Amino acid sequence: MIRLYFLSFILLVFSCDSSKQIQVPFSYQEVSTAIGHPKIADVDRDGFGDILLHCHRDDMHIKVENRQIRMEWLRWPDLSVYPIAFGDFIGDRMGLGDINGDGTPDAVTGKVVGDEVHIFWYENPFAKASLDPSNEWTERYIGLIEDHIKDILAADMNADGKMDVIVRSHEISRIYFQNNDSWFAKKLEHPRKEGMAIGDLDGDGDLDVILNGFWLETPDDLQNGEYIFHNIDEKWYQQNSGSWQDNCCYVGVADLNADGLNDVILAHSEKAGYPLAWYSVESKNKVRTGPWIENTIADRFDWCETVDVGDVDLDGTLDIMAAKFRRHDPENYDNAPPYPVALFYNIKGDASEWTMQVLDSTGIYAGVLGDVGGDGDLDVLGPQSYYIGPIRLWENQLK
Repeated sequence: MIRLYFLSFILLVFSCDSSKQIQVPFSYQEVSTAIGHPKIADVDRDGFGDILLHCHRDDMHIKVENRQIRMEWLRWPDLSVYPIAFGDFIGDRMGLGDINGDGTPDAVTGKVVGDEVHIFWYENPFAKASLDPSNEWTERYIGLIEDHIKDILAADMNADGKMDVIVRSHEISRIYFQNNDSWFAKKLEHPRKEGMAIGDLDGDGDLDVILNGFWLETPDDLQNGEYIFHNIDEKWYQQNSGSWQDNCCYVGVADLNADGLNDVILAHSEKAGYPLAWYSVESKNKVRTGPWIENTIADRFDWCETVDVGDVDLDGTLDIMAAKFRRHDPENYDNAPPYPVALFYNIKGDASEWTMQVLDSTGIYAGVLGDVGGDGDLDVLGPQSYYIGPIRLWENQLK
């Protein structure tokens, strides 16, 4: 059953200026009872943003009855459910990108095959077929990954017009370069453990790999050259308590202060007591050498497994969506409620002042911003947590 109602709003301000308070109206509905991680894209080319779900295998040994391992998409606006693929999928995310350049978004993920983890992409059928939502997606092989998948993205790394695939594991990443009908895998070694974004940090026209507190500079020869390590802030990758929680981050990249240089957003995804922060440099010639300057959005934002960036309030500046998630065993960790789903509005457009609007206090995991209705504003989508549904949508009412 789908529930739809308008939210009453809580506007909180912490570690930011309260001189300008912003309340964007949202409506709320539960779009699926599934347990999975969502993306938003126009699957069937009808002008609406549809919802894609990645329901992966149960690595945490959490008992969930009738859990089917699958990828599927929900057609907007009737939310009819159609399969993408079935299999022993693994990893916290799916990637999206137009892999074959036909104008439709394809899905990318990892799947267990025997004792190995393979990376596949699933070809969206709507470029070739009629607008029948039951059209089958074709599975196509990319390559092998030897470690757990933490992050997976699609991007044109070498600017050849073909989408490549980047997969982050604990201590390695792999870039799978698309070469016509084959893929070339480039292995990158780096500190532990999770969090990845792709963006051009040094302004040289190619995309760099940004990880938890450091970045890897892309060389001129992307397939054979050395990717150079650069520090941003050691506190995000040199935690050494011995806990599995060490060095887990959510990473974002965007030009928050509108100075023409990309900034880096970092939050701790598996611990309490860390800030939600963005890092900048004084000029382009400081990108490689630093120092990267920490700028605090929130002095503390715990268990932040969601960070996304976009102009939510339609004022022409970039805002940030962040959310805390609830573990299945919060009593064993510093993971007490509330679990805010928050929007941080960039008041002046230069990221110097922020004000926060809380949409909900029960959390989301792996949430995203996107335009589901095709009406030109950004909505908030995410599951309540990694082990429970529903998939929840806060639909922006500005347009």
